[in-house]
Amino acid sequence: MKNKDIFEIRKTLEEWIDVKGEISYYILKNIELCNVLINTLNNLKVLDSFDYELQKSKILKKYSNGIINNEYIINDTENFNKEMDELDYNFIKTSEILNNECNIKFYKIKKEQLPKNLSANEIKNISFMIE
Repeated sequence: MKNKDIFEIRKTLEEWIDVKGEISYYILKNIELCNVLINTLNNLKVLDSFDYELQKSKILKKYSNGIINNEYIINDTENFNKEMDELDYNFIKTSEILNNECNIKFYKIKKEQLPKNLSANEIKNISFMIE
C-alpha cells in the first residue's frame, strides 16, 4: 500500500462508521491513524497535477511579456528558470512521497470478530485490517 492510497482508505473506513459491534473500535482507531498521515501529507504542501499546472501558469504569467507563435516570451529567464526548477523539484518530491510505501500499522480484527452477513465486497474493502 502506498501513501497516496490512504485517502481512499479513510473514505472507506468512514463509510463503516455506523457499523455496530467490536469492529467499530477498529474502524475508529484506523481512521485516527489515517488522519495523522493525511495531516502530515497536507502539511508538506503536497502538489497534485492540478496544483502544479496552476503554479506553472502563475510563474509563466509573472515572467512573460506575451505570447508569440504559441510560445511565451520570458523577460527574466534566470528567475523564471529558478522558480520553475523549484516547482518541478517540489512536484517530483510530492510524487516520491505519495508513492512511498505506507508504514501505518493498522489495528487488525480477527475474522471471527467481523459482523455476520458481510458481503464479499465489504470484506474486500476492509481486508487491510483483517488478521
